[in-house]
Amino acid sequence: MTLEQYLSSSPQDGDARLYYGIVLSWESHYEDARRELRQVLSEHPDDADALLALSRVEIWSGHRDAARALLNKLLQRQPADREALSLSNSVNQSGSGSNEAYKWQVYADQSHDWFSGGLKPWNEYTLSLKAPTRFGSVILHSSEAQRFTLHSEQTDIEFYPHLRKGLYAYVDGGFSNNGALYPRARLGFELFQSLGHGYEISAGFRRLLFADPVTVYTASLTKYYHRWQFVGRTYLTPGVAGSSASLQVVGKRYFGHFNDFWAVRFSQGSSPSEVRTIENVQILQSTTLGGDLNKTLGSRWTAGLHASFGREDRLFSGTVSHTSTDAYLAWAF
Repeated sequence: MTLEQYLSSSPQDGDARLYYGIVLSWESHYEDARRELRQVLSEHPDDADALLALSRVEIWSGHRDAARALLNKLLQRQPADREALSLSNSVNQSGSGSNEAYKWQVYADQSHDWFSGGLKPWNEYTLSLKAPTRFGSVILHSSEAQRFTLHSEQTDIEFYPHLRKGLYAYVDGGFSNNGALYPRARLGFELFQSLGHGYEISAGFRRLLFADPVTVYTASLTKYYHRWQFVGRTYLTPGVAGSSASLQVVGKRYFGHFNDFWAVRFSQGSSPSEVRTIENVQILQSTTLGGDLNKTLGSRWTAGLHASFGREDRLFSGTVSHTSTDAYLAWAF
């Protein structure tokens, strides 16, 4: 039985009608998709998935103003929705003489870490390419890290597929040429589920193949409130001597353009942030306070800055102070 036949006998099945509308949009039947998605919204005006799907129909069919109105409605209720922010950014960056929104972005990122006690600084450079697909965003990263006389490179790819209404995933895989600073291979997976009323939960893991492989389990709870996003995330790393744990809390405030925000971060424990390199694994205990600023510049450019300061107990180095800065520039095309 086709979806169209099923809906003729079960017209009240909103989830089936939403999926039918999405399928029609993939096949470029925009008017039919618009009809089905509008029917879903007539019964559930704030359905986030239907608003996103219909906004894509309007973008793909060249109706930028209609797409912007739908995305603004969604972002008023969920101002930190990742897909809505990405689409809104694309729509708003589209030139006034064009009906086509920019779909791709390239990022250049540079971070520096300084330590007390005579430790050499740590430098990392990353070039990324982000591409939208019908199933979710794909991001390709090429990174290079330098510390002391060590040098390492890593290539990895992230994918954020939509699985069903309110559920999407994070999938990451990568490798390093020599494994000196990055793991020789990495694998990450996490599921994100919307709970309604502005809440979202997630759970997943990261597997990093250093000389001694490391598995990190992670979970998060997110709350959206007006233009605020609050996130609590924990990392748990089992080990021979027992498990180590950490907690990170983020408060983010959106302003102006929906891609503009500032944030404050606090972390306590063994992993102050996502584990990417051997430098992260060497942290035994830390307390870190940091902040972020992200701002659109003109029609295509976005710039971001992160800075933090912390005290850490490190393997082989004892207690040190750690100052970190991270700046990036993105261009949409």
